[in-house]
Amino acid sequence: MRCMLMLGHGFDDRTSEDKLNHDLTEAFATKCYTSLELYHFKEVFKTLADTQSGLKYWSEPTLCRFLKLPDVLGVGPIINQMATYLGAFPFPSQAPAILTADALLKVVTLLTGRYTKVLKRGKGQWTRIVYQSLAVYDRKSMQIRDDKDGRPNLDEFDHAGDEKQATPSRSAGFSIDQSTGDDEDLEDDDDLTLAALDSLDAIGVFQEAEKINLLRSVIPSDNFLKLLELLLLVAPLDAQQDLSTPASELNDKRVAAIRQTAHNILSSFGIDKGPGVSYKTFKKVINTTLPYLFDGLGPLFEHFLFAKEIDLSRRTSAISSPQSPTTPKTPKTPATPKSPPIPIPVLPQEGEILTVPILNQLSFFLKPNSEPLFHRLRPLYSGAEQGFSMGSFEKS
Repeated sequence: MRCMLMLGHGFDDRTSEDKLNHDLTEAFATKCYTSLELYHFKEVFKTLADTQSGLKYWSEPTLCRFLKLPDVLGVGPIINQMATYLGAFPFPSQAPAILTADALLKVVTLLTGRYTKVLKRGKGQWTRIVYQSLAVYDRKSMQIRDDKDGRPNLDEFDHAGDEKQATPSRSAGFSIDQSTGDDEDLEDDDDLTLAALDSLDAIGVFQEAEKINLLRSVIPSDNFLKLLELLLLVAPLDAQQDLSTPASELNDKRVAAIRQTAHNILSSFGIDKGPGVSYKTFKKVINTTLPYLFDGLGPLFEHFLFAKEIDLSRRTSAISSPQSPTTPKTPKTPATPKSPPIPIPVLPQEGEILTVPILNQLSFFLKPNSEPLFHRLRPLYSGAEQGFSMGSFEKS
């Protein structure tokens, strides 16, 4: 892959950053993926890419359509904001990035956790860069607004942070967000940018322009709420399942239940009196109570690595030995496509307390995607039918 994103502060800086972007993409491609996975990724990108002035890229509608994001949740602009920020990695000053093949590969690598094969850093640094991809740096821009062509109006907020912007007010919220007057922890686990540059022996390229003042950032509450709704929806899915089935089941009642559960989760981030979620709160809540909150994004973006519609026989026939012209070729009867296995219900019977959204919420702090949690859970008894006391339970 060749990096085509050529943004920077000057010709020399641009050339240097372009080379480092190329080198990092090559490292991700060769160390984090198999040749078959890369083949699928390239085919998926090429098939759906738009072209303008010779540049192939993905637009926000293409990304949302490929991931099958349900329109009713309104989460498309938030996912696109994350992607265009992560696509500029490791140079946040270049965000929002054009979603070229190189940029998308970096997005998939970061969100699926495969970056650990190249960048030897912990999950704390990953949490930081995810926060940065969701944050805005202008108090007046607490909500992403769409322009006429359906893309988020990126002119209304600044990913890199502007020293002239007002510092967002902080919510009193829950006690987990009470300030101790010590903000050194905002800088003690610098994001994966330094790790990426260090892996390329280019730590000296890191400039002041790439530093982000997290004290002047906040994740808008409405945007984070929409993302939480998506995370609740994708929690039980694996890489072989897409969102088409659960999205088709999103009636008004199910959407209301997901939204209520998302509101409950959002309240733990102390947003009662503030405009959104600060990094200090985000980090503390994720690390202490919701360590697996974003794990559902991994299987969702794994879909870039296998394309169900691609005919791999084209690749096989290209490398197979040619048939003798005198040997008649017997036509093969097309094989009947196998029906996908019927998914096991996540919760065979919802109760008054334990519902599917609540079960998915449990996966945010229990080990997610585990067989016992999502596919072996069976009700012992229902309090609504057998009663809630031991006596009534014994009589049932």
